[in-house]
Amino acid sequence: MSNESVNQDVKQESVSDNDKNPTVNQDDKQNMIPQARFNELNKKKSSEIEELTTQLNSYKAKEEAARKKRLEEEGNFKQLISEQESELSTLRTFKADMDTKIAEKRERLIKQLPEEQRAIYGELSVDALEQHINMSNNNMNKVPTNTQQPKRVGNQEFGGYSSWIEFAQKDPAGAEKAIQQHNAGRR
Repeated sequence: MSNESVNQDVKQESVSDNDKNPTVNQDDKQNMIPQARFNELNKKKSSEIEELTTQLNSYKAKEEAARKKRLEEEGNFKQLISEQESELSTLRTFKADMDTKIAEKRERLIKQLPEEQRAIYGELSVDALEQHINMSNNNMNKVPTNTQQPKRVGNQEFGGYSSWIEFAQKDPAGAEKAIQQHNAGRR
């Protein structure tokens, strides 16, 4: 008994040591699958699942058609009619909800148009109306602006620099020439 508890303690310690050490041991490396192979198998299984789902849906449709045919043959028209009526009422409810949503969307879009354009564009389909509003919003957002940078004109007195000292330090030849022209203008 005590041997088993010691072995369990040792196993627990080794497990916690492995958790701390992120390296992969040799056994795990042998069990690893290359990513390309995994992707290939995953794609293959996905296509098989899609194929089986298609077959299942086809089978269900055939079963439903066979059930309806059997009910017709047995004379259970009332049951068929009640099923179709319940399906029809569900579809009518869905259609009414969709019509309401489309009407609300149309009203919301028409309110975005200027008053003089509402009569003109009010007859468009909801998709065309939405596309027109998006185009006109994009055009409105594009305000023509001058993107050219103004030319920077510095202080003409110091050759574009803030003082004679800066001018002389950064452009000694230009500063010398400017000083000579300045002195020539004083005479």
